[in-house]
Amino acid sequence: MKNSLNEVIEKKVPKKKSKDLNRNIKIKCNAAKEEWINQQCQEIEQKLNIDNKFMHAKIKGVSGKKIKCNSPGCIKSKDGRILIEKKEILNRWSEYVEDLFKDDRCKKSKIEKNIEGPTILKEDVEAAIKKMKNGKATGPDNIPIEMIKAIDNLGIDLTAKLLNAIYDSGTIPEDLCKSVFVVLPKTPGATKCELHRTIS
Repeated sequence: MKNSLNEVIEKKVPKKKSKDLNRNIKIKCNAAKEEWINQQCQEIEQKLNIDNKFMHAKIKGVSGKKIKCNSPGCIKSKDGRILIEKKEILNRWSEYVEDLFKDDRCKKSKIEKNIEGPTILKEDVEAAIKKMKNGKATGPDNIPIEMIKAIDNLGIDLTAKLLNAIYDSGTIPEDLCKSVFVVLPKTPGATKCELHRTIS
């Protein structure tokens, strides 16, 4: 295909021959594209029931569609004022999430210490770790699940001991009480907090 193109460029080929060469080049390009698409589709079909993340990424790559950012970069305050400063926006989100998840139930019952219950076994911890999916975003500790899955028996023993200590004491460490929220707009150009989904 490259040689045909070079032949057209280097020699002054008559118009009829040039048109024939051009048509042949287009046919070969279309055939190569068709073959490439078929190959990509076969890869997608092979991963259909195995790796959804790979499959979706591959479909996006083949279709050539790019995800558009729907966020305008500003948000409205409670009183309807547009907030542009990053600090003001973060404060507004903090205020909105606190209101959204505010617990209006009656006074919380105190957690009693030393309540008898089943001990968290090493096997339970191991099974829970195995169920976790790879490739997920890390939390505030920046520890990927792949690293947690790589811990050996000693690590699983220590994790089980830690969980049992938390369970027995009834005191939840402050780090486990924190959540990082990600907001996704429900509609393009949403400026109200209510028009966003909050995911933690």
